[in-house]
Amino acid sequence: MKRFVRLTGIFLIAAMLCGTLTGCKAFDYRKAQKLCDKGEYLEASALFSSLEDYKDSAEQANEAYRLYGVQLSESGNYEASILVLETLVDTYAPAQETLNDVRIAYGEDLAKNQNYEKATEIFKTCEVNETLQSTLDEISKSLISQKDYKDAYGFLYLHDTNEEWVQDFLYQYLNWQMDNHNYVDTAETFSAIQGYQDTLTNDKFAGARLMAMGFVQWDKSEVDIWSGGSVLFLSLSFTDEQQLHFSVSGGTLSFYTFNMTNQVNKSDSWDFYFDGKTIYVKDGGQFIKAGTIEAFQSADGDKAKSVTLSLDLPGMMTIKSGDFKKV
Repeated sequence: MKRFVRLTGIFLIAAMLCGTLTGCKAFDYRKAQKLCDKGEYLEASALFSSLEDYKDSAEQANEAYRLYGVQLSESGNYEASILVLETLVDTYAPAQETLNDVRIAYGEDLAKNQNYEKATEIFKTCEVNETLQSTLDEISKSLISQKDYKDAYGFLYLHDTNEEWVQDFLYQYLNWQMDNHNYVDTAETFSAIQGYQDTLTNDKFAGARLMAMGFVQWDKSEVDIWSGGSVLFLSLSFTDEQQLHFSVSGGTLSFYTFNMTNQVNKSDSWDFYFDGKTIYVKDGGQFIKAGTIEAFQSADGDKAKSVTLSLDLPGMMTIKSGDFKKV
């Protein structure tokens, strides 16, 4: 009998403890819900997490943390919001859509503040959807209306360059580049629309067509197959620093000794601009005429395979109607 009473007492105490703990968890669960109602999502998430497997506490903890991320973005703290949401996407599916929305909102905010480079960087981390597409189009068209073609171009990356309105935009952009001597994207722009309207016939775009060829070289060698002769390579290209680069290399080659004498290896770079077919480079603090683009020879389609140039670059040999081939 005593043993029965003792066991019964133990069970009662255990039941009371269990009830007490359950009651505590129920209290904390309701408290966490109230914290959510007050917008105190970070505190609510921590409290839900402490309840472990009680009811749906784990899911509620994730949802509260997601809402905390939304709260941060609504206050303009986009980077902190993105960090919060990135910790959730692998375990809580609803966070993925929210993260995408926040990134789009962040990119839009950056664009409004004219931080176009960072905005484009953020947009490119987004999943492609109608919201992203319409946001990018709205920004680019606004910039185009302001004739800010350079910045607008960065927001058109989802579009095919064969789209008619994009071709028209690129044509406007190419005109702006040639008028303003801003050649950062000129080779890429010309390559995307060569053959469109008068891009191949208007002398205004001759410089753009030359830049689109990239690296061109004139092999001015005169070699006898038995004895050797003069070997000379003349190369023209454009650097990332928007400079025209020219180099001359070669010498006299003897097939008897396999030696090269009278060697030359000279190169230089200049700031430059085009005025129609005329090339100007900066020498001694001022721009001087340094060459002429005479004619292009095309391969299949519209792409030029070679170009005839006359050049008189400072400190270099004068070239009359040299045929430079695309390398």
